[in-house]
Amino acid sequence: SGDKPFLLWKGDEEDELALRKGPQHMPAPKLPPPGHAYSYNPPEEYLPNEQELKEWEELDPEDRPYGHFVPKKHPNLRSVGAYEHAVRE
Repeated sequence: SGDKPFLLWKGDEEDELALRKGPQHMPAPKLPPPGHAYSYNPPEEYLPNEQELKEWEELDPEDRPYGHFVPKKHPNLRSVGAYEHAVRE
């Protein structure tokens, strides 16, 4: 009997495995880390004084250094506005 064994499913098995797993993972683009002005405890040179705040209010939102954000100093991370309702003691 001269019958040779043959593959029942023809094709490259590695390609089939890759297709079965789905598309390759593509990581999200990395954003640059926030600067000192966005800290909850920024250095004094990033905190605006009253005159700078008045000038900031007169500027268009597009021309402001940090947009609608005004750097403020908080004693700890829990006192930042975003965490107001996150932790209840």
